[in-house]
Amino acid sequence: QKLYKFRACNENNINAFRNQQIWFDTGSAMNDDYDAILYCDKKRILANLNAQFDQDGILSFLTRIKNGDEIPKILYDQFGESYISQISELLKQTDKQLLTNASNNFKSILETGIAEQFPFISYATQNSIKITSFSENIYSPLMWGHYANNSTGFALAYDFRNNYYNECPYCNKLGISCFNPKSNSLLPIIYDDKLFDATEYAQYLMQDTLTRKLIFELKIPMQLGNGILKALACPDLFMQTKIIIRKYNDWRPENEWRMTVIY
Repeated sequence: QKLYKFRACNENNINAFRNQQIWFDTGSAMNDDYDAILYCDKKRILANLNAQFDQDGILSFLTRIKNGDEIPKILYDQFGESYISQISELLKQTDKQLLTNASNNFKSILETGIAEQFPFISYATQNSIKITSFSENIYSPLMWGHYANNSTGFALAYDFRNNYYNECPYCNKLGISCFNPKSNSLLPIIYDDKLFDATEYAQYLMQDTLTRKLIFELKIPMQLGNGILKALACPDLFMQTKIIIRKYNDWRPENEWRMTVIY
């Protein structure tokens, strides 16, 4: 029925109480170093990259097109039959060694890009989505000690069952339409004994970033570039939420619920 927020007695917290405000911050500012971090397996990402090349080191889909094998429907949907036919004829006339060299160069670019993107991708969620935390337990000595300045602070009770926190298209306080509408979610933390594996999502983020970079550097026409980007499907649209509501079992006594805000 209620969730509780523990606060120390300081000017910012008392002003927030007076103004009926809840403040949010990024995962990087939390006391858990792994909070909202995007854990991924770099070796698996590189293995998936290598799997896209055949035994001769040529991109497999180029070989299939050159050999006249069946072309995936998604390529026709994104680029059109005319463009695919032109590419097919061009590849049939292209020397195998030239395709190998081009594929090797492309692979080298991707491997370098993955190495450069890896640190940024790992902390992307931790440094972007803003969160605030509540607890189910008002009687927890742990919570009073850690978050209410050794039990000298205060705690506020919130009843979110009316669901008013979810959207703010109209500001009751100012009486005007919101110039910066927000969408919130409120979910309980899932505690586990290992980090949540988001490798597929990290791979998608890297593919998207590197593809945009290549489209720009190669001066690929906008229409074709947009078609290429559309072909990169996000494996899980809820992955960011899943990442920020997973924590180690060590934190289970906090009985935490987490609210996120997306602008």
